[in-house]
Amino acid sequence: MSPITLSLEKSTRNRWLIVVLLLLTAAGALALRLTWPTNSDGAIPEANQPQALWQSLDIDSYRYTLTVSCFCPQELLQPVTVEVINSELASLIYADDGAAADPMFFEGYTSINKLHQIIADATVQNPARLDIIYDDTTGVPLNVDIDISELMADEEIRFTVYDFERLP
Repeated sequence: MSPITLSLEKSTRNRWLIVVLLLLTAAGALALRLTWPTNSDGAIPEANQPQALWQSLDIDSYRYTLTVSCFCPQELLQPVTVEVINSELASLIYADDGAAADPMFFEGYTSINKLHQIIADATVQNPARLDIIYDDTTGVPLNVDIDISELMADEEIRFTVYDFERLP
């Protein structure tokens, strides 16, 4: 079998190069992972639907455990249990040993309203990635993954809420 030889004039070669570059660009665009906030069942909610659901339930006393993953101080990376009574932070303790956690490290994470605010703040920045899973019965953000810019290192934030419990 003889090798196939492709011989193109310079102008034809340039056209083919342009076509190949356009195809590669199109393939790259299709390969980009575009994500939208989703409910736990995978449905795409309206932008403020989960927050509106949360507010409509008027839950002012609750407890949840939170884990945060980011380029942050070590204190923020340990799971904490957050307890809110009458819409005020009542307790913030490390989940593993029950020691008091410094609220300064967790300021933006000490209520469900603040978690919704983190999401809203990220949304207006047109992030490179914003993946959210909400509890579809309460509007609580269960798993949030934010990457503001693919060109910046260490600005990603991920947090998970689990063991959410409404208190009397």
